[in-house]
Amino acid sequence: MSAVEQVHWLKKIYDKLTAGLTAKISGETVLAKISGETVVAKISGERVVTNLPAAITQGRVQAPSASGGVALSSGEIISVDIRNLPGNGSVWFGSSPYSGYGYLLLGGESREVKIDNLNKVRVFAQISGQYVIYHAEA
Repeated sequence: MSAVEQVHWLKKIYDKLTAGLTAKISGETVLAKISGETVVAKISGERVVTNLPAAITQGRVQAPSASGGVALSSGEIISVDIRNLPGNGSVWFGSSPYSGYGYLLLGGESREVKIDNLNKVRVFAQISGQYVIYHAEA
């Protein structure tokens, strides 16, 4: 992974961590973008708290070319970001992926999935032995 890609990856993690900061605003008008829509809100002075993830786990998996693939890991989570490393061939992921079925990730692509356990996500590679990395929030 290039230095630019590493910085992008770390910024993505930082953004997720700082998205849940606590704020106290008193009688201010707040302008925000939510899902691409501009929202204007008058804040009453009450504390606004968004829960941060309890934990972040990360790892890498060597994806086989055998149908059904291999599970990322095991453990309760709320979401996982899966990344096929640059230079890799095609990788599919899902509950039981195989060539042409599941979510396709080309080399260097990533995708976030909301799911409750890492063992429900399996990866399959076009070329056996290529690594996929992930980070998950619990």
